[in-house]
Amino acid sequence: HVTFADVTSGETVISVMGPRSRALLQSMTDADLSNAAFPFGAAREIDLGYAYARAARTTYVGELGWELYVPAEFATHVYDAIVDAGLRLPEDLSLLAFDDVDWMRLVRPRITAIAQPAHEMGVLAAQLLLRRIREGGDDYESRIVPVRWTDGGSIGKPSRASSGPVSRPHRA
Repeated sequence: HVTFADVTSGETVISVMGPRSRALLQSMTDADLSNAAFPFGAAREIDLGYAYARAARTTYVGELGWELYVPAEFATHVYDAIVDAGLRLPEDLSLLAFDDVDWMRLVRPRITAIAQPAHEMGVLAAQLLLRRIREGGDDYESRIVPVRWTDGGSIGKPSRASSGPVSRPHRA
């Protein structure tokens, strides 16, 4: 017996990446974010003001970065802590979110989002999984689902410090 549950709305993922990401996060937490204490690929729970977040040291932009997995009810608090750190959107910080969630309409500028068809993705994943269980095999199948871009004005121009596209993650 298998049960699927959509838990998408229970958690928000905030990616903090770029050359000043450690300084920003360090201003919001007592956790040791040094390279020695928090190396690339590590994940642990850290405090962020009133919230606890699972922080994963990773990057998708070729620079220093973290993904913060925050309970959805604390997402606005973490956003407020970023603003309270003195950063402005999009001048100092770009913010891109997935799944155009309600709280993103409450801030200015609005948050730019990539809206994914979460329900359709779940149905497709379940269908593929059930077919694999019935028919066997281990062939990889990929599907492309349409997404919608909502430009909220929270994406700034790349900084001069940015080195552009890179092929390997920054580990320093």
